[in-house]
Formats: sequence, structure tokens, C-alpha cells
Amino acid sequence: MPGRREHPAEPGADRDARQLLHAFASPDSYVLVLLLILITYALSAGLSTSWAASLVIVVQIVTVWVALRASRARRSARVLASCALALSALAAVANLFFRDQIDGGTVASLVSCLLYLIAPLSIVRHLVLRRVVDGVTLVGAIDAYLMAGMFFAFLYHSVGLTQQMPPFFGSQGNGSFPQDLFFSFTTLTTTGYGNLVPAANPGQTFAVLEMVIGQLFLVTAVGKVVSTWRPGQAGSGCGKAPATSYGPPIEAGIRSIRNAGPRRATPAQAMSAGRFWIMSGIQSNRSVRAAGFPGWPP
Repeated sequence: MPGRREHPAEPGADRDARQLLHAFASPDSYVLVLLLILITYALSAGLSTSWAASLVIVVQIVTVWVALRASRARRSARVLASCALALSALAAVANLFFRDQIDGGTVASLVSCLLYLIAPLSIVRHLVLRRVVDGVTLVGAIDAYLMAGMFFAFLYHSVGLTQQMPPFFGSQGNGSFPQDLFFSFTTLTTTGYGNLVPAANPGQTFAVLEMVIGQLFLVTAVGKVVSTWRPGQAGSGCGKAPATSYGPPIEAGIRSIRNAGPRRATPAQAMSAGRFWIMSGIQSNRSVRAAGFPGWPP
């Protein structure tokens, strides 16, 4: 309408909103994997009905499928995972309709162990092969760490269901699955409150293994990511090299050279301005050769 001024949305805000939506909606995103892990944890800790294990397995199937796609798993891993996912679907159905006849709780726990063993290994492999450390790498490392805790929780629950004497937690009994989750993550982080302790093997051995894995993972993987990650670093795909920074003067020169075109600077003007800025940057930054300008004076 005449006399009415429109105020368009800020391009930066729109871009950030689109990136956030893509992070949660894209099946290639580790953020979606993290969200599914948290949903699995909430369902596992909050539901205790007979059909809850089947629901948890369904969410785990989706989580593992998204994790394998985001981590670009190898063909052999995808074939193995497909067999495991099919077995998981059968276990979910069997646990729902034939729980008492087949000891559905044990079957569901063992299948969950298998799922949470495949996914973190694929994620770690993908993160090791990536040449750039950015937000994707950080979230992927967190996903693998949380999946390790979930794996051991289901492992402890399986041992508790199959080991009758002594009970898994001794005088505390075999424990419920929320207790197994609590014990697993306090062991993974070596917090060790001491209120729940495995009474015998193999639970004690698994607990030691989880402590060692948790510390090694923090020291190597997460420590490396946090120490080298820089917010806003370019590159999100496997094999993409990180953007190179040449310093503000040289970058201004490169932008000036690229600014030539219709309704902008002429090629001669752009080259003149670019040369000025780049030669100014050479005084403080000798890495201009890496910019890829053939024949440019040293």
C-alpha cells in the first residue's frame, strides 16, 4: 500500500532459523540423533509397563537408522545393521504379544544392546575420517558417548535378568531399568555414588570396562573436539577441507577482486583495490601464497 513501509525479516535471522530447522528435520543430522537418544532415555526411565520395551525398541530402530545415515556407514555395516533392525522389529512384536512365553524382557534388552553397539562405532568411524572439526563433530561425539552409556545400561539389565544368584546389585536386588540407567551413566562418568554396586561378575567386569571406555573417550575424542573446535568453522561433509583464513587485509583484497562485475567495480578498479589490500596484508602475513594466486610477487 502507498505510504506503508514493509520491514523485511533480517537475512541472518532467517538463515539461522532455517539452519536450526534443518538440523532437527534432516535425517543426516547428528542433532536429530541426539534428540532421539534423549527420547529413548526418557521412555526407558519413565515407562514400566509391559509394552514399554516394544516402544523403546521402535524408537531405537529409528535412532540407529538415522545415526547410520548421518555417519555414512559402510555397506557392510549397513547390511549388518539391516539384519539387526529386522531382528529388533521382530523382538518388539514378540515382546508385545508373547512376552511371558519367550522371556521378552531379556530378548528386548539383548536386542537393544546390539543396536547401541553398531551405531556408536559407525559414528566414531565417521568422526575420525572427517577433516574438519565443527558443530557436527561436537554433536556426533556427544551422541556416541551417550550411546555408550545406553549400551551398558541395557547390558546390565540383561545380566540382571539372566543372573539369579547373587542378584545383580546384591542386597538391592536385580534393580529396575531406571536404576540400570542411573548406574551406567554414573559409572561412565566415574561419578560413583556407591549406592548401587554389582555384587559379582560379569557385572563387575562390565563396570570396569565402562569406566575405562568412558575416560578414554573423554580424554581422546571429546577432549580433541572441544580443544580444536571453532564456532562458525566452515564445512560439514566428510572430506571437506576447512576454510583457510589469511588475515583481514588479505581477505579484504580477495573480496575486492571478486567484486568486479556489472553495476559494481570495473575489473581494473577491483584489481587495484585488491592489490592494495593484499600487499598491505603481506607485511604482516606471509601466507598469501596459500591463497592460490599464480605468479603473485612474494
